Amino acid sequence: MNEVKKAIFARLSSDAAILAKVKEDGFGNPRVYYSRPDLKFDAPQITYFLVTSGQDENVPRREEIYQFDVWSADPDLNDAIAARIHELFHRQPLPATGVTVAAFLLVNEQDLFEEEVRVHHKMLQYQVLSFATG
Repeated sequence: MNEVKKAIFARLSSDAAILAKVKEDGFGNPRVYYSRPDLKFDAPQITYFLVTSGQDENVPRREEIYQFDVWSADPDLNDAIAARIHELFHRQPLPATGVTVAAFLLVNEQDLFEEEVRVHHKMLQYQVLSFATG
């Protein structure tokens, strides 16, 4: 659901604790991106994207998996940013136009190191259950 994607961006890009750690790019925008990171990796950044999506024909409910990735040279900073993402989303309501998000639950978490670009990478996946409301 496109509205869930927009609501995720709004929450991430307006949170003071996230913005304190994920600095703005050269254009005044927070380093929060849908799908692909800025490949320079000169500052911490967050990416998020829809991994899977499905809907039961008999139940007006949508099940999706969203992945959040935190990228930086410092694994401890990644952990701190990931902890804040978890506070913002896990079991928290997410207002979205035309959608009621009934659940936002952590289902997977991994610490990775991307050897080819020499950057630490923290991955979080959340199951999202939502219902259309209009």
